Amino acid sequence: LEPRTEVSREVAYRNRAIVILFIDTGVRGGELFFDRDDERRNGLKWGDVYLDKRLIEVFGKSRKYESVPLSDRAISALETYRTVVDPPNDEWPVFPTGHSASIYDTLEEATGERPQPGSDVDRLCRKHGVAPPALTKDGGRSILERLTDDA
Repeated sequence: LEPRTEVSREVAYRNRAIVILFIDTGVRGGELFFDRDDERRNGLKWGDVYLDKRLIEVFGKSRKYESVPLSDRAISALETYRTVVDPPNDEWPVFPTGHSASIYDTLEEATGERPQPGSDVDRLCRKHGVAPPALTKDGGRSILERLTDDA
């Protein structure tokens, strides 16, 4: 057996939440992630997650917002993941990008200053109240491919 890839706690819970949402809800990547080709698909935000009502609101294939019911397993995965990432506000994407250049660009646009190379961009986003960009559909696809290969 090959050794498992080590990932951070946050990444492990993110990956679990992504997989469970796909399996248990039937949502599509375009409903969870940012789509560069569709200005209305900006990625699921924490403000779109209603654990008390057992649903998420997504911009569906119908081109309208739709309520998607959540299973107990999906609720548990999202609750745990939310505790780990501790989003500072409802505008924070559920699945933020890990692409540093995109986060640097977002911070520069919001603050007028480019962060220094090697900066803790998550801390800077939180400090300035700037939500990072959401993970793209391609990024989500890449995660799922890696998870599949690892499995």
